[in-house]
Amino acid sequence: MLIIAQPKSASTSLLKTLAMILKLKYRNGLGKTENNELCEGFEEIQKYHGTTVKRSFRFLKNWIEKRDIIYKEHILPTDEHINYIKKINKPIIIMLRNPEHSIDNYKRLLKDKLSEKNEAELKRDVLKTINMDLLEKDIKEFNRKWKEADLKCALYIDFDYLIMNPWHACKRIVEHFGFKMPKLKKFALLKAKGNHGYNTYTGIGLQRLLNKYKKESNINQ
Repeated sequence: MLIIAQPKSASTSLLKTLAMILKLKYRNGLGKTENNELCEGFEEIQKYHGTTVKRSFRFLKNWIEKRDIIYKEHILPTDEHINYIKKINKPIIIMLRNPEHSIDNYKRLLKDKLSEKNEAELKRDVLKTINMDLLEKDIKEFNRKWKEADLKCALYIDFDYLIMNPWHACKRIVEHFGFKMPKLKKFALLKAKGNHGYNTYTGIGLQRLLNKYKKESNINQ
């Protein structure tokens, strides 16, 4: 089973939550090797995300058709990848978000104060070398091309919908993959970092959405 995710779309939280619901293993991206090739276009996003490489028909078929593990990857919407997925024609999830809000997350990472040299700081060092205008262009193209692919086998999930309606979104995804949503005493998305018990999603996206709906509510009164 495969989730194709726009970067910075809460897809890691979704992946871990689905794995817990279905009691399955998960794999959050597969890094590139010496044998991998880069895709044409999307130059800036490929500088930062090492998993955004060319994937073969066999590779995608294996990930999509496996039923005992959930994969999540930032598969780029090249014509080749889109045609492979159409040919495989099995259920997948495509997770998208307003591109400008994804870029906000990258910019926030650049401003984060990190106490030690760790993986996050190393990623931030890489991000400092990237042209943010070109990265934003790549993210917008990622979003546009997956939307325009209009894949019949895909369930499209938007970030706003996931954050505001996590249980309903997960139920739709679980059923799209052919499973039944179990009864749960409580429910919330797992945090992207760590997967011990239930945790509410408290990222910047949630606060933005709450402010948005509060504002719209006041306008409608």
